[in-house]
Amino acid sequence: MEIQKHLVRNLKQKKLKLEDVEKIKVGISKDELLEKLGKPLKIWDDDYVYEELDSSVTRNEYFYKYIDKSEEKIKQGKQAKEMKSLKMYQYTYSNDSGDDETFLAWMGTDDVKYTDMRAFMDKDGYSADDNGDEGESDSSDYNNADDETTESGIFTIGESAHYANGQIMTITSIKNAQNEKDDYTEISQNLVKVEFTIDNQTSETLDFDSTMIELYDGERNKAEVLSKDFYSETIAAGMKSSGKAYFDAGKAPYTVIIGAAKWEE
Repeated sequence: MEIQKHLVRNLKQKKLKLEDVEKIKVGISKDELLEKLGKPLKIWDDDYVYEELDSSVTRNEYFYKYIDKSEEKIKQGKQAKEMKSLKMYQYTYSNDSGDDETFLAWMGTDDVKYTDMRAFMDKDGYSADDNGDEGESDSSDYNNADDETTESGIFTIGESAHYANGQIMTITSIKNAQNEKDDYTEISQNLVKVEFTIDNQTSETLDFDSTMIELYDGERNKAEVLSKDFYSETIAAGMKSSGKAYFDAGKAPYTVIIGAAKWEE
């Protein structure tokens, strides 16, 4: 173990491209991963390994109709979720447009068990630079005259996240909804309601449902989305829609995540 740590410390980080990370497949050895991609930006070994793994599988389940070989990836992800003591190797690469994105490899004792790509996040797990320094990130594609938020970042309740495809998401409220319990919904913790609006400023229809929303409690535990008043709509181009999603969640404060955008109470 100490020899392996020494080898990782002596590796250099590489300037990676999409074609580099696409070569990494489930089953390759740890040594081959490090040889091809170099030193990781970070190696995670805490609860976040399985939180991100769960989020990845959920994303792939939602998009399985549109992504090649997604069924195989979902199966690999579910198998990885059953494994203990996984570590997550994090790399940054440039996509075909030259933008930074994140590649993740979940590592067992000797080989890669699962991989995925997602919106860029830094070594602390944040999706954008939150220090307020202008010029550090290119957000011009998402800006409008009144609001300079982007698809990546941390927002307060009521603020809007502007996504690259023209979609605008706003979390309008996060409420304890214990008074809305009914006889058909089993709740083990707290019934929490998330209210939101979607502004589809794209040229195509937009499909959205409650599974696209992730809610985490004050202990960073992911809440279970419920079927109660389940939101599932197709929003016409240029149109808006409002909805709500219900969760079985732990105690506040709560955090909502949709893609790379995060809303905190």
